[in-house]
Amino acid sequence: MKFILGQYQRKRVCISVMTALYGCFAGGLAYAQDNSEIEEISVTGSRIRAVDGMSAPTPVTAMTVGELNDFNPGSTVAAQLDELPQFFDTPNAQRGTGGVSTIAGGSYLNLRGMGLNRTLVLVDGTRVAPADAQGSVNVDMIPSALMSRVDVVTGGASAAYGADAVAGVVNFILDREFEGLKTNFSTGITERMDGENYTVSVAGGKAFMDERLHLIGSVEARQIDQVGFDSDASERFDNWQDWGLVRNPAYISATATPNVPIRVHAPKVFDARTSPQGMIITSGGGFKYTNYTFTDDGKGIRPYSFGNYVSLSGAGATFSQSGGQEYKYYDEANFRGPSGRDVAQRAIFTGLKYDVNERLSITAQASAGRSESNSYGQHANIAIAGSLYSWKIFRNNAFLPAELGAEMDRLNLDMIRVSTAGIIDGPGLVNIYDNRGDRSIQESQQYRIGFDFDIDSNWNLNGQYQYGESTIQTGVLNVPRIDKFFMSLDAVRHPTTGEIVCNISVANPTAEQLAAFMVGKKLPSALDPLGVEADSPIGPLNPSECVPMNPFGTGNATQAAKDWILDEEKKQVRVLEQDFAELLLTGVVYEGWGAGPISLATGLTWRDESFTQNNRPAYGERGLLNVPALGIRAIPDGFAGAGNRSLHPFTAIGAGGGARDVWEWYGELNVPIWEWESGKTFGGSMAYRSSEYSAAGRQESWKIGLDAQLTNDIRWRATKSSDIREPNFAEIFLTGTGGGNVTDPFRGNESNNALTVLATSNPALGSEQGETITTGFVWQPTFVEWIDGFQVSLDWYEINLAGAVAPYGAQRIVDDCFATNNPGVCALIQRLPPTGDGQATGPISRILNQNINADVAQTRGMDMEVQYRLEHNFFGTEAESLTVRALLGYLGENSTTTAAGTTQDNAGGQTRPEFTGVVSTNYSIGNWGVMLQGIYYDSVMYNINWIEGRDVDDNSIASNTIFNLATSYRGEMDSGMTWRAAFNITNLFDREPSIVANTTGQGLIAGHDSLGRRYQLSLNMDF
Repeated sequence: MKFILGQYQRKRVCISVMTALYGCFAGGLAYAQDNSEIEEISVTGSRIRAVDGMSAPTPVTAMTVGELNDFNPGSTVAAQLDELPQFFDTPNAQRGTGGVSTIAGGSYLNLRGMGLNRTLVLVDGTRVAPADAQGSVNVDMIPSALMSRVDVVTGGASAAYGADAVAGVVNFILDREFEGLKTNFSTGITERMDGENYTVSVAGGKAFMDERLHLIGSVEARQIDQVGFDSDASERFDNWQDWGLVRNPAYISATATPNVPIRVHAPKVFDARTSPQGMIITSGGGFKYTNYTFTDDGKGIRPYSFGNYVSLSGAGATFSQSGGQEYKYYDEANFRGPSGRDVAQRAIFTGLKYDVNERLSITAQASAGRSESNSYGQHANIAIAGSLYSWKIFRNNAFLPAELGAEMDRLNLDMIRVSTAGIIDGPGLVNIYDNRGDRSIQESQQYRIGFDFDIDSNWNLNGQYQYGESTIQTGVLNVPRIDKFFMSLDAVRHPTTGEIVCNISVANPTAEQLAAFMVGKKLPSALDPLGVEADSPIGPLNPSECVPMNPFGTGNATQAAKDWILDEEKKQVRVLEQDFAELLLTGVVYEGWGAGPISLATGLTWRDESFTQNNRPAYGERGLLNVPALGIRAIPDGFAGAGNRSLHPFTAIGAGGGARDVWEWYGELNVPIWEWESGKTFGGSMAYRSSEYSAAGRQESWKIGLDAQLTNDIRWRATKSSDIREPNFAEIFLTGTGGGNVTDPFRGNESNNALTVLATSNPALGSEQGETITTGFVWQPTFVEWIDGFQVSLDWYEINLAGAVAPYGAQRIVDDCFATNNPGVCALIQRLPPTGDGQATGPISRILNQNINADVAQTRGMDMEVQYRLEHNFFGTEAESLTVRALLGYLGENSTTTAAGTTQDNAGGQTRPEFTGVVSTNYSIGNWGVMLQGIYYDSVMYNINWIEGRDVDDNSIASNTIFNLATSYRGEMDSGMTWRAAFNITNLFDREPSIVANTTGQGLIAGHDSLGRRYQLSLNMDF
């Protein structure tokens, strides 16, 4: 079964199509029902009870689609949910990662900051197919035009809903009883005139055959234009001065200067080891051009003019500098500040319900979605600053300036090293990697059939079968081949003709020579941790076709070299399929003993999943080697070493496949225990699930809940659960790679940001076991009339994971090795030989960041929700209402403990603020409405391992509060059609994100709004 939507059409075409659909449906559908006055809704958390969030035994936050849209109108639902205190650092299609990665371009939810893979996503209480091997669901694929609300259940829910619900459940509820037609048109833009967005949707429902057959359907599209990659952050933010951290020149040592911080803040901070024109970093032996750079035309050299606070070695070295004449080159060569990816989404949904008779109904549905998340025009670097990835420039390079060549001759140097970063564009300039793009295309389809059968007046049997498939392509556009780039860079004069050619073209090795060199050798690869065999130390190319380039200065390459070096795209294709079937029996098993009936829900489920993950071009998944005898000599050590596993820079990721299935049976019992004559009640609930996994064997989960009405106004609730998560496909089968940085205690706490961090799979992983406790109170006072409509819930939670699966962590591996000298831990670190800089230990080149079952992971905190609705009569002539809703969160701990016993608590760190909150106030009078909303993100630490005053002068990042404003007007036409126009202003006062000072300059914090003031206009019409 396959249904894939076609390629996305631009916004004007989309609006035309939607308008046509709207005209077709409007004439044939009945008027929409007004459901705005429904006060009691069925919420997630139990398979039995149907109550609202305040009266549920399990803490539930229920948000309507309208409420979510007020958070971030025009954006994706994931970006809107991320404003809730329960979510931390949620990646979304606009703000997410790019390149070839497992979560590139998608929107995934991270409850409690415990990881994407510990949040279970449901649609109407049913699992949906994950987007990739990590088991995460891209929520952008869920159709939203018929969505009525989203329920967030915090705390363990595996016994009720199955594995992965360790941190909680997010349940998207569709309006399956909708009748009529509703349309939405929305458009917006930032105050800086970028990030333009359009959303169009049409949803309809109609009953046929004397209302025995009910059909619903929707179609929707969204476009968000790119932000950033072509703008100057200092023009967007008044506080943007490239604030960064530099080594304090007053610091000598912890004993000599005990009250002096190692690092201090400074403006205009940038890397001191490189330049866009290329910095010569060869030193020693009397070489006089160390730290020289090339002139813009590449024909000469000049001294590099260092700025202030230069620190290239020693404790607290940041390898950065502040200000100076070279800053203008850095400023011109590097895009900084906010960025938002270009997003194009569409979805279609159709469903039916047919009542065969009064007791039996049949349901069916199909949905498909497509989401593109792309970025264009990026300036990218093919190397990392520092020695490991520095360019090898040989004496016979044809473009070498004469004075530099003379110095090499004086010292008999055959090679020097040059570090380069950043790209300067301009008329007549040609750069190799100046138009990088990232593309992610995600497609999803879901098909479901089911039945609902009333066995008698008490018992009900529900069954369903669902098939889902997710296909994801993530890739890098206009990406250079590493081997081609450095073959082109190694330009020499032909010994016979004198023309400038590539050195490999002079050697012109044959295929047989290349293959002979590789006999008995393996190359590092993302496909196999032990390496793969290859028939050449470089990728497929014809040496005689190599086009030489001038690597010096700014933009002195040629278009011919650029065309030869670049590949159109490097991408990964992932396909995951899921079959899911369930039978659910519900009813009353005993009428009870006066407190209420004892209700039961019990069922059986089967789930089968399989996935494949492949990289294209397939030949690119291997490393490289230098072979000077064959004309291959210029590949940097970082690319020609064990850390590199791809022919394309920094894009290696695992490939493979697997399959698994699970059978489960479960039961849930609701037991009202006692009711006093005063009306106060005490009850309990319990749930149990037994799961038989094909890989992990039998696992159990359970939950016990208590619920007591202590007074007329106060209710107490508590739950304890044991939850499971089976390791996902990626953790068991796949490997991946990426850059990283660590502080190396073996080398005087030197910062190293030029290493490879290799994520390695672990087939021996066991399941995670989560233990969750929640307890809290709900206060609904009734002692005076004016307080009617006021209610408060306060819940405390603690989640403990045994055997939590997580990458060990590059910094933790280094710290644990230093602290314990454990051979098993230290073996995960690979170093280069000592560099002669006085250090007995060489710098780290690669860290094997293996997935492990950590000893402990713990999260605890509190949630508070306040609601108040007042029907008042200030003006007398119009109906008025005032509604206030506040959602507040406190994170007390978010820690993990490695197998070596090292604990790291992230609470209070950059992406885990201790306090967060959102307060919304809505006032309506007649047809008019106004909303004012405040969103708060607490101050956090820059580095949770640093002590302020010792490691840094100021370790804090300031808190951030933004306000959103919306006004609306409702109207009704003579035909009965109702409409609502709204105007939203997000970040009303244009609040800037707080300053985040990194060692390479100013950055952004994920929880702060970085796009500034923006405007959104929407029109909804209901028929």
